Formats: sequence, C-alpha cells, structure tokens
Amino acid sequence: MDRLSRSELPTLTVASLFLGRGRVVRPPLPLGVALSFAFTILLVAALSAACGSQPLVAEKAAPTATDVSAAIVARGAQLYATNCQACHGDKNGVGRLPYAPSHGNDGHTWHHSDRNLIDIIMNGGDEMTTMMRSMSGVPEDAPRMPAWKGKLSEEEVRAILAYIKTFWTPERRRMQERSPMMP
Repeated sequence: MDRLSRSELPTLTVASLFLGRGRVVRPPLPLGVALSFAFTILLVAALSAACGSQPLVAEKAAPTATDVSAAIVARGAQLYATNCQACHGDKNGVGRLPYAPSHGNDGHTWHHSDRNLIDIIMNGGDEMTTMMRSMSGVPEDAPRMPAWKGKLSEEEVRAILAYIKTFWTPERRRMQERSPMMP
C-alpha cells in the first residue's frame, strides 16, 4: 500500500480501511466524523444491552405525598384502615401480624416501585415474596398476602400507596420514586 500524504489522512473512514483492499479510497466522510458515528452506534448498543428487557416507557407512578390532594390521601387512609392495617399495622407497624411487613419508614416497602407494589397488592404474594419468606425463616403455613384484584380498583390501590408514602421521610420517598421495576 502506498504511503498516504497528510492531506489524505483526514478523509479516511473506518469503512475505507476495510473496503479499500490495499487501494487508497477517498470516502465522503472525514475520519473523525466516521469514528464519532461508530462510537455513537456502539454506545447506543451498549446502553440498550445494559437496560436488558426493561421497557423504556415510563410507568404511571402512584401519586406521592407531595403532589396528591388531601382527599386522595384521606381516601387512602380509609382504605388502608379497612383493608391493610389488620395485617400490616399502623404507620409504625404497631398491631401488625408477625410475618406481615411494616409499611412504615423502617419497613422495606419503599424499596419497590409503584408498579411492583400494585402488582403485589392486586395479585398477592409472588415468587419474590416466597423467596424472601424462605430466606427470613417464615413458616410455610404463615398467612400470605392475598390478591386484592376484584376487591380494590387500581385507583384505590394508588390512593393507599399515596397514604403509605406519608409514613416515609422525604428521602425515602425520593429513593422509592427511583426504584427500578423488578421482574
């Protein structure tokens, strides 16, 4: 291959290095532009792979304590007292069943996205719940989270979540808003 002069170097592309087959090829794109384009394609591919199968569509978040009306939180409090408190206790976990998680600031609920929480409430305990119960030494015959689908609407569940979020510190609420959707 002939030695290239400095005036020819800026017009080489990555493609010309592979497609030129020993000949000097003057493609239309400068080398810097071609490398930038190739880097961008690789970056997008890497980010897509890192995201796995997670959809890039934002889920509809349950209202937070700071952006919901007092009426929604009050409705959530009423629904929580009627449907949840007997097992999960009050905002401090007082009165809860031995194996039911507390939804208070000291609990684990804020680690999950709204979508995960809605799925658990509507469909009952899932595989993750079973695994966590096993790891925590919860007896097999201990009461399980029932499915509330058909008994509560998703709107009512979102009101309950708005109420539960009032149990948490602002920092816990911010962290929960950033919780990833788990499978």
